[in-house]
Amino acid sequence: MRVEEIIGKIAERVPLFGEYYRKEATREMERELREKVVSEIEAFERKLMELAKGKPFSELGKINEISKRILHLKDSIRYAPYGYTGFFAQKGTGEEELEKLLEKDLELLNWACGLHELEKLEEMEEAIERGWKILDERKGVIHGSIS
Repeated sequence: MRVEEIIGKIAERVPLFGEYYRKEATREMERELREKVVSEIEAFERKLMELAKGKPFSELGKINEISKRILHLKDSIRYAPYGYTGFFAQKGTGEEELEKLLEKDLELLNWACGLHELEKLEEMEEAIERGWKILDERKGVIHGSIS
C-alpha cells in the first residue's frame, strides 16, 4: 500500500489523523518554498558581492545599502508567519483564500528567481521594493486584509 492509502485508512478510523497529516505536509511544502526563495536571494547576494569588486569606491555605499536591504528582506521571508496551516486551522476557510495565498507565494518565488537577471543598481533597488510589497501583500492575505 502507498503512504496516501495507509493514511486514508487510518483517517477513516481516526478522523483528526488525516487533518494532522495534511497540516504537516503543508508545513513541509511551505518550508521548502521558503528555502528555495531564500537560496535565490542568497545567489543574488553573491552576485552583488561580485559586482562590488569591479565598482569604484563612490558606488560601494549604494551597493552596501542594497546588500543590507536584501539581507533584511531575506530574513523577513525566512521568518514570515506560516500561512497554510493557519488556513487549515480556521473553520470555514475556503479554497479562494488558500488560492490567494498560493498566488502570493508563487509571485514571491518568481520574483526571487528573477533577481539574477538584474544588472543595474537602480533595478536592484526597485526589485527589493517589489519583494517587500509582495511580502506585505502575503501578510495581508494571511491576516484577511487583502481580498
